[in-house]
Amino acid sequence: MADHSKRKIFVKWVRSGIGFPRRQKEMVASLGLGRLHQVVACPDTPQVRGLVRRIHHLVEIVDEPKPAAWLSVPEYTILPQEVVEKPALEAPVPSLEESAAGEARGAKPEPAPEKEKSEDEAAAEPARLKAAAKPAATKDMAKAGKGEEGKKTRKAEAPLAAAVVRYSATHVGTLRGPRGAHHRPKRIGQGMGSGHGKTATRGSKGQRSRAGSRLRPGFEGGQMPLQRRLPKRGFTNIFKKHFALVNLSDLARFSAEQTITPEFLLRTGVVKKLGDGLKVLGDGELKVGLEIHAHRFSKSALEKIQKAGGKAEVIRG
Repeated sequence: MADHSKRKIFVKWVRSGIGFPRRQKEMVASLGLGRLHQVVACPDTPQVRGLVRRIHHLVEIVDEPKPAAWLSVPEYTILPQEVVEKPALEAPVPSLEESAAGEARGAKPEPAPEKEKSEDEAAAEPARLKAAAKPAATKDMAKAGKGEEGKKTRKAEAPLAAAVVRYSATHVGTLRGPRGAHHRPKRIGQGMGSGHGKTATRGSKGQRSRAGSRLRPGFEGGQMPLQRRLPKRGFTNIFKKHFALVNLSDLARFSAEQTITPEFLLRTGVVKKLGDGLKVLGDGELKVGLEIHAHRFSKSALEKIQKAGGKAEVIRG
């Protein structure tokens, strides 16, 4: 019998499970697929291939994805060590055979050229010697992982085996509703074992158990409904007019040469919206006589305008 445990097949989720039976969605989840367009590696066994054949309209078998294609998948991708950390450029170290062959030919190994110390290195030399002369207890604490030096040592010595990179990509397959937004529908008429058998959640007899029954909105079984129990007072005047109100204190900043009209007040920003017209109220005092055109005047406003030597014109219509 062939051993399929080491062979792999790559399965991709290509179609959403919305509208399909719940059993088929569970089959997709059993393959390890969690989102649309995701590719997973599965063991190449007859059981897995049979499962894929049963839901062939939702998933398909694809070729092994290349490393360059992994970067476009919205998942956690593990990059190899050689990609994350590039090795330092150093001179190649000769092997033992090459060194022996060079000595047999009489070639002397060239001594490595000494690097000239820069001014920064020369200045840092006393500090390095001072750090080397620290008591052994401090070094023991650092080796044991205690203190700040121990933390830095552990961080420096911990090798970086791989880097985990998150690529965020939003598409239809990654959109999810909040928890509790979708509920499993209640299945009725499936027999007594379903828990909703016999009367199918309608109860025994009565108007609501009959087919085609409907109660009008607000009906409370014959008792006085709420909309009739609440008291009603007053009425809404559908012919009411809404005027833009302005006081004399708002008009006191204008000079006598200017004629005050509704259009002028709109341009200057005194009123924002006229509505059905302009009404002048008597709050404030006028220092100069103004010619004011408006649709309504209060009694006190009319007296103050005339007292200041101004003129009030009523706009008809």
